[in-house]
Amino acid sequence: MTSTPFYSSISELRSQEQVVIFTRLLTISSSDEKLVNEYLKEEYALESNEYPLGFPSYNESAGLWGAKVVYMAAHLLIHRENPPEDLAAFFPKDEFEPSVSNMLSVDICLRFLPEIINQLKIANPDDTLISILEGYLVKWHYSAIGYELENTQLSFETILPSNSMSILYCDRIIEKRASKLAKTEHINRILVEQLGYYKSELSRGLI
Repeated sequence: MTSTPFYSSISELRSQEQVVIFTRLLTISSSDEKLVNEYLKEEYALESNEYPLGFPSYNESAGLWGAKVVYMAAHLLIHRENPPEDLAAFFPKDEFEPSVSNMLSVDICLRFLPEIINQLKIANPDDTLISILEGYLVKWHYSAIGYELENTQLSFETILPSNSMSILYCDRIIEKRASKLAKTEHINRILVEQLGYYKSELSRGLI
């Protein structure tokens, strides 16, 4: 597979949990998009083998959107020539409904966004880019589990009716030890139900 800047960044992020940042912010070509799309489809298929109760189909457009957001956010850590009011223009429009399919598709890459935001906070806690990126995480908060967001802003309408998504959500809460989120009324109820007899062992200090 021929490597491109976009593909190199995303594949390194997925495989090594670190991102390749180039000497300048590069435009993503249509050939880059196709290459990354094929890669993300394969990654989704591999992950979905472990999903409980089956899994929804992968949404290529949503997955690519998540990859672009992470790619642009990572590069804007280093390359910042535009004024703060122009930063939002670097990111593709989020035109997707927060369905289970879309939530899992964007998560393939968007799960790495919280760490990028943490790095931005270290450099400058008042950075305008932080609020832009946190806005994405409020909508796609499955990818934000473990990162402190204001719970009152979060909608669980997609998660609660889906047994599969509820299990995945609770699994990540336990993995990330997201205690504040675990105590949210609706999530706490589902979490207790999912843990069953193993509640005391798996949730020690969490719920």
